[in-house]
Amino acid sequence: MKPLFIICLCTICFFQVKGQNNQTSSKKIIVYKVKIYDRNHNKIEGLLEKISDSSIKILGNNHFFSFAQIEKIKFRRIASTGRGMMYGALIVGSTGGLLGLADGNDPKNDFLSTTAGEKAAAGLLAGALVGAMIGGVVGGLSNQSFLINGDYQRFNFMKVEMDRKVFR
Repeated sequence: MKPLFIICLCTICFFQVKGQNNQTSSKKIIVYKVKIYDRNHNKIEGLLEKISDSSIKILGNNHFFSFAQIEKIKFRRIASTGRGMMYGALIVGSTGGLLGLADGNDPKNDFLSTTAGEKAAAGLLAGALVGAMIGGVVGGLSNQSFLINGDYQRFNFMKVEMDRKVFR
């Protein structure tokens, strides 16, 4: 009973309660890594700073890249691999732990008899490792690319899509 109380108390301490946002609060900005491939097949990398009506700017670079110069753009969220690993480990690890716990104790006369707690720990560990690997691969491959080829309509479509994702 005492370990369960300590676990519950520690879990509650990790959560933070927030009130509702008021109307004057600003939206959360999500940071993206951007790779711009220009018409000369040069690659420019950096963090997205601004997308205007006809150009894009990378953080720390004083140059605006016009839609006429851009062939292709790739966007990727910051820390998407780590976030995928975390979610994968939490979901698959907790599922493995619960399945191990639900399997119950083995009979005492078996050669390798294990308790429900040992099965839960093994399921938690194995599930967390497998989930972290799968989540890392999925998070690492999650990017969005747009083929612009100097076309304003394609650039405008990319701008609308990224404005929807960058500001939440």
